[in-house]
Amino acid sequence: MQRQSARQLSVCLVVRFAQPPKRDPRLLEVRAGFVTEFMRQARREIEAVKAPRRIEFSATVLANEEANRFHALDPSTWAKEKIIDRLSPSPFNTIRSQAPIDIEYFARITRGTSCRLSPTMRPSWLEVPQVLPLARSFYRAGASELIIFDVNLHHQNPSEWRLWQLIGKRDELSEIEKRLKLDIATIEITKLDHMVIDKYPPLWAF
Repeated sequence: MQRQSARQLSVCLVVRFAQPPKRDPRLLEVRAGFVTEFMRQARREIEAVKAPRRIEFSATVLANEEANRFHALDPSTWAKEKIIDRLSPSPFNTIRSQAPIDIEYFARITRGTSCRLSPTMRPSWLEVPQVLPLARSFYRAGASELIIFDVNLHHQNPSEWRLWQLIGKRDELSEIEKRLKLDIATIEITKLDHMVIDKYPPLWAF
């Protein structure tokens, strides 16, 4: 099937476009079509599985419409055709490249569909004062829930850990922000008996 798809793509590009520029809308449409067909097939495979409860199909995508289009991702069609149950835009433009999530775009393409909007927040790219306002803005736009990515190294800071635990309480965020105290009395343990425990960061354990 992969070889057949590759041949179809090659023939389609040669016949229709004859070496178009990388961002030619016609080429981007063809590329996205192949990925969307793969997503449809994946959905059919999921639906065919006999399980005690329905298996949900989630998709994590890039931060805005342009980035997704260039990388052959068409979340608008996926939501409209009920291919996916959850759409999670992430703060990435390309690999390891940071970008703000265009939440209005994702809210628009999921509005009126059965697809839940679940933006991804990355703690290592946010200052503590940014967290609750950003979470509120996502909820206001129509997010059903929030997904936290790459939270390692933050659990060792009790104040930050408390903050990330609270952002799921969407109806209470404004009040939480008013009364939240991030200063927590702590004792940092670096040595237990004769064993030094702070030599390596937790990240290295993965």
